[in-house]
Amino acid sequence: MVLTKTAESAALIKMLALHGMSKDAWHRFSDDGYKHYQVLDCGFKYNMMDIQAAIGIHQLKRIESYWEIRRKIWQAYNKAFSRLPVALPADPEPNTRHAYHLYTILIDKEKTGISRDKFLEAMTSENIGVGVHYLSIPEHPYYAKTFGWRPEQYPNAMRIGRQTVSLPISGSKITETIAATLQLDEKKAEEAKIVCGLDPTKCEGALLKILMAPLDALAKEIKKAMAYYKTNYPNNNPIEEIILCGGGANFANIDKVLSDKLKIPVLIGDPLKNITLGRRLSLPKGKLMSYATAIGLALRIHQKK
Repeated sequence: MVLTKTAESAALIKMLALHGMSKDAWHRFSDDGYKHYQVLDCGFKYNMMDIQAAIGIHQLKRIESYWEIRRKIWQAYNKAFSRLPVALPADPEPNTRHAYHLYTILIDKEKTGISRDKFLEAMTSENIGVGVHYLSIPEHPYYAKTFGWRPEQYPNAMRIGRQTVSLPISGSKITETIAATLQLDEKKAEEAKIVCGLDPTKCEGALLKILMAPLDALAKEIKKAMAYYKTNYPNNNPIEEIILCGGGANFANIDKVLSDKLKIPVLIGDPLKNITLGRRLSLPKGKLMSYATAIGLALRIHQKK
């Protein structure tokens, strides 16, 4: 999403977001009849899907509460790490409002006694999700081959890229709700999502009761998106089933609950469908959907080779 103060900038962004096509391209399938269009610039396929917009509009209502959660986590990190030999994020500039998007620290082996990658391994072994953001641009093959750049030419960028770690700062409302209602710590709340899920016969159906309101809201938004598709694309194939992907699909019984609400088959996606695994590769079945994006990216690289 991009916000701008001028109509000219908005028009340019809108044009570039749809292959650089002129504004008439948006009307080429409208009820007013076919409109010719021209490609005015080298654009991209960046326009948002309708279902993303339908969900995003309602997510905006929660942006302040989510921001407040991230701010509190950020401040807690700052306080907890203030005396540790790590570099913390810079303070926000005066008269600005920080988004608290990524909480990044620098792990300097000489100061901490541990390398960045060993730190990542240690955090992962404790089931704490961490991220690497990012290697310096000259270290990527494309820029090295295209421009002849070498990391040694940019020592500060290389150092920061090799020391940076992103710590988790997500404001997971579902996990918080489960933890608060059932008086569990966060780790056990995450386990409950997978073990108990939305099965009314497990854990006395507690999670199903807790999450019924959010599930009703989700089903409502999906129905809106389906209705929009049916109204605006009546000649296209009808939606006959829904496939759930991402970590949220790990909820036990979520497919049945949503299927009952939507009156349409809901399936759990299988990122390993038609893929033969080697003996050395082992992925936890309960968290398989969390690997969907990584598996997709790996397949794209394999296909290119």
